[in-house]
Amino acid sequence: ITPFAGRFPFECWLLPKRHSCSYRDTTEEERAGIAEVLLKTLRRLVGVLKDVPYNIVFHTSPARIPRHSQWHTLGEDFHWHIEIIPRLTRITGFELGGGMFILRTSPEDAAKYLKEVQDD
Repeated sequence: ITPFAGRFPFECWLLPKRHSCSYRDTTEEERAGIAEVLLKTLRRLVGVLKDVPYNIVFHTSPARIPRHSQWHTLGEDFHWHIEIIPRLTRITGFELGGGMFILRTSPEDAAKYLKEVQDD
């Protein structure tokens, strides 16, 4: 998906179909599906943006070591996901100071451009 309130142009998130707080809990079949979607998304980004640098960030749950009175609902509250962040712009003082990001391409337009790229 292209997140509604993304921070960067063409930022994409990959979310598993089945809820899980940790990537470690995914099945082999789910990992194969995620890998397929990741490759397809990267190909589409290259199709639109050409040779642009990007970061891939995995967000998975922190260690679930039992701790007294801390985050008992982690398994229900957290949803692991992958973010793909093309490095098209620089973070400026406004973003750093205000915590708000300026997008030059709307998520809706980014999704439209990515959908137009033909799959191999």
